Amino acid sequence: MYRKTFKNLIINPLNKEFNTIIYFNGKLAQSKNLYLPASTSGIAYINRKNKPIVISWQRNYHDSLQTIFHEIGHITLHGKGSNFKSGRIMEELEAEMVAKITCELLNLSYNPFFKVDREINFIENYTKFKPKKVEPRIELINKIAERIYNVLKDIKI
Repeated sequence: MYRKTFKNLIINPLNKEFNTIIYFNGKLAQSKNLYLPASTSGIAYINRKNKPIVISWQRNYHDSLQTIFHEIGHITLHGKGSNFKSGRIMEELEAEMVAKITCELLNLSYNPFFKVDREINFIENYTKFKPKKVEPRIELINKIAERIYNVLKDIKI
């Protein structure tokens, strides 16, 4: 019997599409000896073979989805096998752009203020510090957002 749960509708299809394992913090992540992120964030383990993601549940459903999209951005753009070396600022900016574009494609509200500080827009803040000679890889970012969209487009989110 197939139950329409968050895990079955969203997590499992994303795990399959991106060859990852998404854990929400708690017993399962602890049993795997995975680092539990602060309550305001997620974390992507981008150097391991199966690229697990550990995420803390956010203030609401949409912020939690946005965090998942951000972390998928990290594992696909900056994970094992990536030769992109631009530093943490650009990595965060690119991952958040994946989250923003995915939210737009899925017609979900995007909250630019919940990650760094409730008073600071995440993308605007990181854009101030990005390296001058490096630009976000917009084509790749769009492709990843489209992959997430294609997995979730038929689900009522």
